[in-house]
Amino acid sequence: MVKTVFFDGDGVLYRGDQVNEAAKRIIEVLREKNVPCVLITNNSTKTRQTYVKKLQKLGIKIQEEFIFTSAYMTATVIAQEKQQAKVFVVGEQGLKEELRAQGHTILKGESELADYVVAGLDRTFTYQKLSVAQYHIQHGARFYATNTDATLPGRGRQFPGAGTMIAAIQTATATPPEKVIGKPSHYMFTQALNKIGVKPSQAVMIGDRLETDIQGALNAGINAGIALTGVSTLTKAQEFVKKRSEGENKPWVRILDDFSKILEWIDE
Repeated sequence: MVKTVFFDGDGVLYRGDQVNEAAKRIIEVLREKNVPCVLITNNSTKTRQTYVKKLQKLGIKIQEEFIFTSAYMTATVIAQEKQQAKVFVVGEQGLKEELRAQGHTILKGESELADYVVAGLDRTFTYQKLSVAQYHIQHGARFYATNTDATLPGRGRQFPGAGTMIAAIQTATATPPEKVIGKPSHYMFTQALNKIGVKPSQAVMIGDRLETDIQGALNAGINAGIALTGVSTLTKAQEFVKKRSEGENKPWVRILDDFSKILEWIDE
């Protein structure tokens, strides 16, 4: 039986500033059933507090403790390895704020050596930032990426995602990220499961990106529902499901063409 539901943000709960009314109604029903709803997003540009406010404006209630972003998890993973780390950031304000909130120091240049270089989406990415990141990694800093998404959904088109910044740094240093924190990695899923106290088999992830949302859930042993409200088409979703063989101990994956199916999965 499904006891908690994970949701992706953009493409599932909303598109930009437009709420997905079907998802909104289902979350309201799940709250009435006391089923925890969790937001799991690769977006590293916003803090968890910012997401709480964004969701509230859209009429969706998810508490901060049930919001897991790649920025928050990157800060958490680093804190588990080293307290009060020195970090050079290629990223935006949300990522920096989450790192500071866990006691880390943000470096601005090369005056002292960083323990970590953390890279995420940075819409003010420059050659200078690339050069400084290169310097720290060549002098021993560990290279972590919030996520490697190639694209970012925008108004009427796809824009370059965090993966483009990661690729530039990797090319300049001949060093791939030691850890990629966001989906399809397990970090956010594992942290959320531990927080709520449920087994992977008791959760389902609702996402629209096959290579991150869906594959990430399956990698963590979590069941998955493919939403057709974002980037994935019905044809691509069917191909993904067809290629996956379901065994007795494997998480299942199903196409979510109607959000009310989530309630059926809860009651099965």
